[in-house]
Amino acid sequence: ESIASASPWENRYFSSEEDITKFPRAVEIDVAGEYRRIFARSLEEGLNIAVACAGSYGDSGCGVARGTLCLEGGARAALIDDGYETLRLSRFMTRLSPRECVGDGSYIMGMQLGFAGTSFLPPFMPTSHEEDSFFGFAFRVLHPSERMAYPTFGFLHRPETPREFSRADLVGFRPSIAPCLMAISAACAPPRSGVDPRARYELFGANVQAFAAMRPLDFAEAVHGGIAKNALAYADYLEGLIERHGGQPAAWAADVRELLENVYEFIREPTLLFGPDGCGLNVSEARAYADRYGRLIEMWPELWGYARDARHEGSGLTRKW
Repeated sequence: ESIASASPWENRYFSSEEDITKFPRAVEIDVAGEYRRIFARSLEEGLNIAVACAGSYGDSGCGVARGTLCLEGGARAALIDDGYETLRLSRFMTRLSPRECVGDGSYIMGMQLGFAGTSFLPPFMPTSHEEDSFFGFAFRVLHPSERMAYPTFGFLHRPETPREFSRADLVGFRPSIAPCLMAISAACAPPRSGVDPRARYELFGANVQAFAAMRPLDFAEAVHGGIAKNALAYADYLEGLIERHGGQPAAWAADVRELLENVYEFIREPTLLFGPDGCGLNVSEARAYADRYGRLIEMWPELWGYARDARHEGSGLTRKW
């Protein structure tokens, strides 16, 4: 089934791992074989699939708990029926697709991925949080004609150390470095057509380096402006949710309104973006990080080619490089 930019997964929250493991049907599966089948189908049907993203169950893998505030349809009804106030900070959820889908969006959770391996794809950057979300965004910017596949299976996610959400993870709003890079990438994106893949990387990398070279104040204002634009759209969406559901249940509506206050505060106060209480980097550090990212992207096709040749020759990448 072909989908647009929305997530194909049906999300349901549970109070414990014991409860969640009763829900999915356990099956033995040839993971590599399934990915090969998906990419073979892509070639046969001209679907242009570059990435396959399986679902998950168990620990959500999310850095924040805001997902419970934005559910719709059956997922929202199940959350409320099972007890919103009990589950709003739950880390236990299923993220599974009921049917195999192919999409042209950027939605991704990087717990289990398959790659066609026929061309270079963006690198995963060490952003502390949301590395997979940023990869999905960069993939859409750099590969506008390629698509992601979402199979029907998923994997248990059980971190070695149990984790918990705090209330700040539900109603707080402090973007990490990943959204900063997304805002920069959106401003530096090459044209969607008329540029070959290698040239897209080179042009995009050069644009990001030029962005990072702006004066600190201009850089900070530009990054905050890009995130604030998305934050305002997010706030409009939250306002619409409250109106659509008549402010019920009351505990949910109160949480959404508290989140909205924090979103609007961030939009008003650019200083909240940087530093230890913001993305974790000061403006100078963020500029340096963006510059390194631009340089890496600019050279990435060449580096990928070296790695491919080294693999074919049976030698190590570092020796070849």
